[in-house]
Amino acid sequence: MKLASLSLLSLALTVTPLLAVDFQSQPSLVPPVVIPQGTQRMEAYYAPTPTPDAAMAPTPIYSTPVYAAPPMPLYTNVRYRQERKIHPCAKPMIVEAPNPCYDPCDPCSPKCVVVEVCAPPCEVPCVKVRRCGDKLVYDFDNGYAVNVIVRRDHLVVDYDR
Repeated sequence: MKLASLSLLSLALTVTPLLAVDFQSQPSLVPPVVIPQGTQRMEAYYAPTPTPDAAMAPTPIYSTPVYAAPPMPLYTNVRYRQERKIHPCAKPMIVEAPNPCYDPCDPCSPKCVVVEVCAPPCEVPCVKVRRCGDKLVYDFDNGYAVNVIVRRDHLVVDYDR
């Protein structure tokens, strides 16, 4: 009898702080579960109750970047035209263009290559495709444009204002 009253007293002391917690101000805490009379209690379905002293202390999360594939190397056979028309505060941007040396019979040749161009900062271009995909026009709102043109064995990057 004495043991049963001590266990009920300890249960009342542990439940009392949880009931005093304002769950509206701390939504990350799990509210206590109310079990109606006559139902069987299954411990496997209940979330662990947080302790009041360790009330969700912020912990730093460390993660390492995961890469799905190795980065593609930049295409080297590129000619740049009218570089004087580049935006004065231009930032480098990597774009994808059709491979000028693509061979459909060779399964190892990639369909696309990546090229570095200089684009105005904080701008999202409107991309237009011309000449059956052999000319890409990256048109920016402030009047600047970058044309990527596929030639026989090289790419031409042409800057316009």
